[in-house]
Amino acid sequence: MSFTKRHQKIVEESRRQMAAQEREIDRIIISRFHASCMSNAKWRRAFEALAEVAETVTGCRWKFVNSDRLCEADFPVLEEGYFEATFGIVYLKHVEWVEIITSDPESAAAALRACGQFAIERPAEGIRILGYR
Repeated sequence: MSFTKRHQKIVEESRRQMAAQEREIDRIIISRFHASCMSNAKWRRAFEALAEVAETVTGCRWKFVNSDRLCEADFPVLEEGYFEATFGIVYLKHVEWVEIITSDPESAAAALRACGQFAIERPAEGIRILGYR
């Protein structure tokens, strides 16, 4: 199937916009944070560990580097390089922090400690895993 010139222009423009958005995310990360606490592998390991205590998890709050808005979702589905949450796809590089809302924060923290070192905080409703400091 041959693409039309119009379709090719739309695809090229979409790629340019995505690249510009990634450059903006990189700029925000460099200007606002002094340390990255997570990688894709660490995020995956954290959520695999938390899956062991998923029955105590009532939800997640996500904070992204390029927004002051919090997004709430159920426990996410792990994919390669991103999470799929009820509000959409979450690219791991964009996550400033995620708060796991749980009835048993100590079990969640213990599950994380068992599989590695993570930058966590303990808000009232659970645990917060920091992507950046």
